[in-house]
Amino acid sequence: MPKQLNFTYLPLTADADCSKLHETSKSYLVAFNQLFSFLRNNIVPPQGLKTVFIVGPESNCMIDLAIRNSTTSLQSLKKIIHENMRTYMSLRAQGREQNIYWITPASGTDNGSFYLLAPIYDKGTLIGLIGLERSIRLEQFNLRYERPISTFVLNANNRLVLHFPYDSNLRSDDYVYQLENFHFGYDNDFNRLIYKNRLLPSLLSVVFSVPISDIH
Repeated sequence: MPKQLNFTYLPLTADADCSKLHETSKSYLVAFNQLFSFLRNNIVPPQGLKTVFIVGPESNCMIDLAIRNSTTSLQSLKKIIHENMRTYMSLRAQGREQNIYWITPASGTDNGSFYLLAPIYDKGTLIGLIGLERSIRLEQFNLRYERPISTFVLNANNRLVLHFPYDSNLRSDDYVYQLENFHFGYDNDFNRLIYKNRLLPSLLSVVFSVPISDIH
């Protein structure tokens, strides 16, 4: 196993203290380095997985364990990770600790990056957060290519994040955004059949829409 640690320390804020994260993460970074070296040399990484990162809430610093090149710019990546780290810590302080999931669109409206942020505990003490970034394409959600199914992903605030295809009619339809977490039925004009459900355990939702004329 290699002794050199192949990680990049990145400050998330102007007052970040990456030396603090370096000192507190030495023990498990050696194990991470060995695991990732083994995976790189012996196993093909999961398709779509771009990077794994570790965040120090007290140091405001992150460790980037890049697997593939991220399509998200470094500054944007640092910003969204810092924002969601603060969201996690705020929920934890309120006694509502939970993993954080989010999606950021890429250059197209039908693809982007999916993120997960989860805690790392050692003997009951929170020592950091671990996250991952992987690609997501809505085209892969539709396995029935013979039907003109439109696919939409909504965030925790029920706002549109991704949609496929680009000219989907539901993009500006407020009716969809007012639906409950689960819905199966017609739209207001009875022109389309709509199915909506949560992408558990996240707060994201997926919506599938198909014209009534293509069902019969």
